[in-house]
Amino acid sequence: MIVLPRILRRGASSWNEQIEVVEISGQVLDVRSARVVHRMGLRHRGVVVFVCDREGRFLLQRRSAKRDVYPSVMEVPGEHCMPNETFR
Repeated sequence: MIVLPRILRRGASSWNEQIEVVEISGQVLDVRSARVVHRMGLRHRGVVVFVCDREGRFLLQRRSAKRDVYPSVMEVPGEHCMPNETFR
């Protein structure tokens, strides 16, 4: 298994980044901080990347031990979609 450290986009704190709250249809309802969106359990967009090699091994990353949610857990690389960012 290969483990890479998480690098935050644009050097911003992931809890302070602004992300779109969306309906199931994808229509944007509001823009709020990631902290509020996660605390309230609001629907939002994100992407994950599944990378595997020819031997069938998947790339995982370990979350920081300092994270409020699921510290030190292994996960697939992913990120929130930023407001007005193309995601399809």
